Amino acid sequence: MAQGERQVKDMNKEKFHYKKNTGFFIIILLFVIAFLGIGAYRVKDNVIAQINDTSYDYLLSTTEIVESKVVSSLEKDVQKLNYLSESILFDHNTLKYALKEFTRNNDLYSTFYLDMDGKGINHNDDTIDFSYIKNEETAISKGESSISPAYMNEAGDTIVLIQTPVYRNNVQKGALYCEVMVQRYYTNELFAFQEGKGRTFIVNSEDGAWLLKSPASDMIKLNDDGLYATIKENGNNDSTVKQLKDSIAKQKTGVFEIQGNDATLILCTTPVHEINDWQIVTIMRADMFATQIAQVERNTVFIVVLLIAMILVSIITIYLIFHGQRKKYRDQLENQYQMEKDAIEMMNREIIMRNCDFSVCVDLDEALCSVKIYHDNNEKANLFHDTYDQALRAYSKEIYMDDVDEFIETFTLSSLKKAYHEHKEIKHIHYRIMSDETLWYECYSTCYHQKDHHYVYLFHRNISQEMKQQIQLIQEKYH
Repeated sequence: MAQGERQVKDMNKEKFHYKKNTGFFIIILLFVIAFLGIGAYRVKDNVIAQINDTSYDYLLSTTEIVESKVVSSLEKDVQKLNYLSESILFDHNTLKYALKEFTRNNDLYSTFYLDMDGKGINHNDDTIDFSYIKNEETAISKGESSISPAYMNEAGDTIVLIQTPVYRNNVQKGALYCEVMVQRYYTNELFAFQEGKGRTFIVNSEDGAWLLKSPASDMIKLNDDGLYATIKENGNNDSTVKQLKDSIAKQKTGVFEIQGNDATLILCTTPVHEINDWQIVTIMRADMFATQIAQVERNTVFIVVLLIAMILVSIITIYLIFHGQRKKYRDQLENQYQMEKDAIEMMNREIIMRNCDFSVCVDLDEALCSVKIYHDNNEKANLFHDTYDQALRAYSKEIYMDDVDEFIETFTLSSLKKAYHEHKEIKHIHYRIMSDETLWYECYSTCYHQKDHHYVYLFHRNISQEMKQQIQLIQEKYH
């Protein structure tokens, strides 16, 4: 194959591999972009789902916190009444003073004492009896402390009655009672939580009546008849109301989605375990965390755009690198082919100038050689040998005995390598070939470097006619 044709073939091959690798790389990058984009949006969906779950968890935990705070306040009132029962004296003046101070210091609606006959006085020194008690009496009848269900007093306040028996020397002497307005358990922190965005209520678990309401809010319109009427009035169906009623009646903790004033709300309920008919209800907007969700979506879009931009920059950068490497490789190929072309032209000039009969190309690195035979300066045959040493031994057998030692010493592989590295060329080495007549040859060398390989070209020319003429001249001179 001609050198130009081989160059075109190598160039096309290199171009094919370049296009193949570039296409493969682009496909991988597109796959990476798609994978990262889908992954980012899946992460976004997971984060939003977690935020939504967090809103449910947040409301549920808030409800439980309110319940624990209310229970804690009730327990403190019970403890205070127990402390009073242990220290109270039974003479009239001391008892009257103790009841009055206890009521004032603890912001109670009323405090009173009854003896075992059900008669006694209150903090205002009014005489009262069992008839004053609106709910079940347990302190005297059963000797048990208790907190009554909520009820309305004459002033319209929602009240609970705390009662505890009074003992002296393990003998019950009577009982103490205090009426506590449910409103005193209200705090803005609990009943208008999340900076006023959420609302808390205490309702009667039997009928849903309000026992303690939070401030009005534009997220839901409150009905004075209670929780269930409020849910119904805000556009929720009977099924939603029934599910809520059943959950509260069974004193379960539950989370519900309801419709409010043009907004979807999340409602959570949990019972107050110290009082059978109390239920804590918390409400907040379902989109309370919409700002966080919107921020997550914006961040996701930003991340995806940033990833795409980074990948595009990477594509351009890698393309430029590949393009530079490809250009460098093409330049190397062109330089290599030019060197080969120059070498071939040089050898052709040598062959023409020297009227070469055959040439031997010796690869000093691989210890291989190729032999080309010429006739009238045209290549007639291209012979290959396994190794240079084999070719040298085979050719040496044909050399005249007096010339063979010098020939072999001159043309061993080590001698050629030495000559190459010392930049020496073999000039006009003469030797004789034994055939029907003695043939004289001369040889000279040229060094060449190609593709990280080191070569020596040996050119051989038959000079038998010239030698005959010289011998004839000598003979004529001396005879």
